[in-house]
Amino acid sequence: MRAGHVPVIGRLIRTGRSALHSWQPLLPPTTPASQAGILHGRADVVPGFRWYEKETGRLMVANHPEDAAEILKRISDGDGLLADDGASIGNLVSGDAPRSYLTMATVGRKEASDDGRKLRGFFVGTVNYVRLFVLTLGEMAKELYQAERQRSRGISPRMHRGLVYALERAVTNVALRTVSTSLVIEEMYRGAPVIYVDYTGYDAVAHHCGPQRQEAIDALEGIDRSIGSLLKAARHAARHYDLVALSDHGQSLGATFRQIYGQSLEAVVAGLIAGEATVIGGGDSQEHSGGGRRVAGELGRGSGLAPFVARRLSSRPNPMRSGSAGAPGSSVKPDVVVCSSGSLAHVYFTQLAGRMTREAIEQRYPGLIAGLVRHPGIGAVLAIGEDGRTLVIGESGERSIHGTSGAAPDPLAQFGEGASVALASLDELAHLGDLILLGRVNPESGEVVGFEDLVGSHGGLGGWQTQPFLICPASWSLAADPLVGASAVHRQLRDWLV
Repeated sequence: MRAGHVPVIGRLIRTGRSALHSWQPLLPPTTPASQAGILHGRADVVPGFRWYEKETGRLMVANHPEDAAEILKRISDGDGLLADDGASIGNLVSGDAPRSYLTMATVGRKEASDDGRKLRGFFVGTVNYVRLFVLTLGEMAKELYQAERQRSRGISPRMHRGLVYALERAVTNVALRTVSTSLVIEEMYRGAPVIYVDYTGYDAVAHHCGPQRQEAIDALEGIDRSIGSLLKAARHAARHYDLVALSDHGQSLGATFRQIYGQSLEAVVAGLIAGEATVIGGGDSQEHSGGGRRVAGELGRGSGLAPFVARRLSSRPNPMRSGSAGAPGSSVKPDVVVCSSGSLAHVYFTQLAGRMTREAIEQRYPGLIAGLVRHPGIGAVLAIGEDGRTLVIGESGERSIHGTSGAAPDPLAQFGEGASVALASLDELAHLGDLILLGRVNPESGEVVGFEDLVGSHGGLGGWQTQPFLICPASWSLAADPLVGASAVHRQLRDWLV
């Protein structure tokens, strides 16, 4: 805003029409957890962007349509934020909206409320598709140029960005943003009482380029222009609308674990486990790599050849579905599954039911916990003791996640103020790993070590990933400032809707 990149939002705040607040997410600060809390008031079943469920042998990845639908089934009570004739656009879960477009949890659902469109949610009458096609190609060319510019300038940290990502960026940052804006405007003209749209372009670009890099700022400018279009449309809408803009998490910069140490986290775990144990990772699907699947899912609502083509486009086999929990290409159940969400990772020992204690892990895999604690890329390890207390184990010692530290220095010190509260909230969630790992934080730069192959990450602690914002009309008051947890944001939005 200070640099002039978001003039629409800047004007709202400088003129006093809107006020800017921070809010504090609880762990994990990811879109599926935050949206579950914001739209449905509960996120207790979402311990990360991906996780493993021992009871069924199922790997859950939040941006896979079938997994998003399962998350929605678990958290929905029919009375979500959008249940009263609202609309969900471009989200992971629906908020129980009767009309949802490009929403991952509902893209395959044929609803009775389908409003007569053959391909509901995609072919929107207010979109110039020739112009959109040209802009999409232009975004691809821009990405290829900017990736080469980063490489030639030696910018660090950075990651490889090829043609596949260029297409994904164009779909997310141009096509989906344009179609989503048109859908919001259509709903405004229809008179929907509440509309929730997720613009994912900035987050997707920042994951690959870095949160403050020029590519990400360009994406933010595009979102600002879209907000300007919505404010213009509001002048002619069937009813009065107020704007609330928020981020559902922050994002932190940092070189990846693999870049720094030359191997993946699961390879490190495998190296510390003696014997023939099978260790696999939880997949490489990234948070906003599902743009193509959203479009394909919407096409699947149609008739004739479209659903057949859409099913082929949107299908992505998951070898760890219930009843077939094997490693890729194998029917054998893995011994260890590592599921990463940014700088947080869950480690599951699949052969034993329930959450294993620290003592049981040390007996079964001697030296594993100590080896992980000594690794320079791992800031802390969480494990549950036989007495039921959850411990934070670091190089300087260990402490309970509750109370004060008996170690000097505190193993949580690098993660900043509020780390203990955030970890205590994580400890209450379902389907936690037997071990939970936190990536190291550089206290001088604020950069984190992310376990995913992304130079911008979120899901753990450290840096800006736990610093989202909320913008609302300046005359509106907050129950608390800052609001703590996505469920608190849900309650606040409900109060404002009354």
